[in-house]
Amino acid sequence: MHEDKISFQVRLSTDVQIKLRYLAKQEKRSKNAEIEFIVRRYIEQYENQNGELTDQEMEEFLFEGNDLRLRF
Repeated sequence: MHEDKISFQVRLSTDVQIKLRYLAKQEKRSKNAEIEFIVRRYIEQYENQNGELTDQEMEEFLFEGNDLRLRF
């Protein structure tokens, strides 16, 4: 898949944001890097349970009008 970075805003409750900052500091990551790490780990768990999300599936998803750049 593409390694482009898409920027978007995330709203988090105060307690989640504090815990995120704590975890990021413990792991010596930025908050952004910690979020990406967590999301990648979730995707890996999902794919282990449901099968790999292929590039072809993602391209078809985007072709159906789900272009993430237009939504965020």
